Amino acid sequence: MLTYGIIDDTVQDTTPGSGCLLAPPADFAGSDEDYREAMREQFQHPAGRQRMALLVYKPSHRMQKPEIVLSGPYEHSARQILSSIRSWLAGSDEGIQPSRSQRDRAA
Repeated sequence: MLTYGIIDDTVQDTTPGSGCLLAPPADFAGSDEDYREAMREQFQHPAGRQRMALLVYKPSHRMQKPEIVLSGPYEHSARQILSSIRSWLAGSDEGIQPSRSQRDRAA
């Protein structure tokens, strides 16, 4: 029998290994900049970009979307990342920076 679970992405714990979308791997021990770089890398992959965009996407101004509750050591950086994604969805690429590997390939 196949069963489907419900994913509640409105609660995001940024503690490494927590299993949330905005959490780095369990062995991650980097700085806020390292965290932002890890999330940029995740954003470069279509599945990661899609899930991150769905966190902040509202199809219309009339649709109610629950507030995202952030916690953990990278909460502030996660909030900045979600703000950048909102700008990106609104048609601005302001705030979305290429990852280090992309910058290295371009150089």
